[in-house]
Amino acid sequence: MKRTASVFMCLILALLLFVFPSQAAEGLDKIDAPYMVEYTVRDDGKSERVVIACALTDEFASLTGDKATMVKHGISSAYSYIQLDYRVDGGEWQYTKEWDNSPEASVYGSALNVGETVKTLDLLYLNNDTAVKNAGALAVKTEDGKNVFDFENHSLEFRLRAVLAGAVEAGGFIMLSDWTEPVAVKRDAALPEIPREFEAPEISDVRVEYVEGTDMPYIAFKAAVPESIKQAQIIYTTHGNSGMIMRAYVDLGGGFEQATISSTGSYFSNEEKKIYFNAADFDDEKLVKVKFCYFCYDEKDNPLTSEETEHFKVITPRWIEGKGLLPAKCTTCGICTPIGGKVCMFIFFGIAAAVIIVAAIVAKMQLDKARVRKAEAEEERQRKLEAERAAYNAKKQQNKQKNKKG
Repeated sequence: MKRTASVFMCLILALLLFVFPSQAAEGLDKIDAPYMVEYTVRDDGKSERVVIACALTDEFASLTGDKATMVKHGISSAYSYIQLDYRVDGGEWQYTKEWDNSPEASVYGSALNVGETVKTLDLLYLNNDTAVKNAGALAVKTEDGKNVFDFENHSLEFRLRAVLAGAVEAGGFIMLSDWTEPVAVKRDAALPEIPREFEAPEISDVRVEYVEGTDMPYIAFKAAVPESIKQAQIIYTTHGNSGMIMRAYVDLGGGFEQATISSTGSYFSNEEKKIYFNAADFDDEKLVKVKFCYFCYDEKDNPLTSEETEHFKVITPRWIEGKGLLPAKCTTCGICTPIGGKVCMFIFFGIAAAVIIVAAIVAKMQLDKARVRKAEAEEERQRKLEAERAAYNAKKQQNKQKNKKG
């Protein structure tokens, strides 16, 4: 499937280059060649092959694995490849001019995953007629029927280069690195010693993202590959070991448990990676802790683990299948939906009710005072009226007495 996808991508890029004149990516003058090249001659019991591993620079990997870098250079889509060239007995290299415009013209080359920084390739695996024919006089059959390399009488050299092809606004482009220095293959070549201690992954940008359409939360992160880990992976794969993987451990509240890392690239790519959860994990808002390490087995199948990263912390919201994201539960009562996501509804309405009651009491007290003042004023008015009547009656009585005497 990967081979088919690679061929399809190459056809698209070839069409772009045919229809549009080749354009350079903005501000990109050259691309880095593979480096840290190692190899071994491996025997499966019936056939030999040369296993080659190499590293790619972070700058080169970012041209397919980092959106910001691609935008910076005006690249809308890109595809990377390693071309593997070889020659027997110091003769002509397999390379032809066709390779400059067709990455997969290199028969033993290989497409790179998005943002990949470590790659392993096979050269001249003598388990089929085509490989035996390509090896020429270098390939011989032993008395017991094995296909092997005749390094006593013949020589084999190989070299590598990186290819970046893609699209910019003006059309298609293709860029080629320099070739690595030729490497002479020996069956008994000494490999570097297998490392047994590793540094932790370089993790960044740990955050919560949401699945389009359902809004289900997941953790997204980026992982740069330390140079020491690139070298360790190269040594392990050339030694024939299974190689290294990255592990993630997640704590949802009940302790750390291993989680599955999802990536369309590889553990050794700088492409964004993801950690998905079960729907039941989001019945409530959670403080999620996550840490990372590298893991592998040595040549005796003993497990080896790198240093662990620090614990990264993110908050995942509530989510229910079919309903999507839900408001966070109240941290005070655990029942209501907090107002503004912070204030407990019961406390809010309790305070509001208390304010209303106090306001009503104050209003009633003011009303009662007003009534008392009104009653006192009326009482005072009545006293004045009574006094005025008494004075009038007294005056009237005096007048009557005067009239009688007169």
